[in-house]
Amino acid sequence: MERWYHHGVVVLWPQDRYFRILAGEGQAAALPALAELVESDPEPASSEACHAFAQAIIDLWQPSVYPSRRESDSHAASMLTQLARIGDTALATQFIRLNLVRDYNDTEGQPLSALCHKLGYPALADALQHFITSQVPTDRRASLTATVSIFEALCCSPEPLAAARKATCRALAGDLEEVMQQWDAHVEAHACTDFASARTVDSICTGKSTHTAVTWTT
Repeated sequence: MERWYHHGVVVLWPQDRYFRILAGEGQAAALPALAELVESDPEPASSEACHAFAQAIIDLWQPSVYPSRRESDSHAASMLTQLARIGDTALATQFIRLNLVRDYNDTEGQPLSALCHKLGYPALADALQHFITSQVPTDRRASLTATVSIFEALCCSPEPLAAARKATCRALAGDLEEVMQQWDAHVEAHACTDFASARTVDSICTGKSTHTAVTWTT
């Protein structure tokens, strides 16, 4: 057995597969590497490497088996931050529709809002609608409380409430109300502990949120 201490292993990663191999190791390994790559490039938006690495992470994303409600465990929030720096609408849309929709807690609102501000709310409106309408009570990964928190960050953050943002948020508010009705019906028949009061959504949609006042009138 002593001979084994004198052996070593050399691992060769093909250069053209480097990003996919690293992405396949999971978000804990891939996201810090992506952040380092983006940080090292003065123009990440025009970097083929940054785009390719982000795409590999999206393709090989590993959703949490049991979604955490702890901020330190939110890989999705970190990915949203890097996507805003890369500035690719197609990548952002893919991530929201394919990954964020089933792997989130209540900490993604701020970076998602920053991403929408960078790329424009209309550009991501369809993806945001898909995210909201997918949070049905029969999906074990769905959290109405976290969904409301993310919606509030999108529509009540300090950034100016421009016409495009207002229109997107009004549409999302209608989608959220429909989702809320599904949860209302579900709660009547089941003991549900992850439930946000309808008053919470109403206060956001009418501009009476305790965080930032929003006027929806046109």
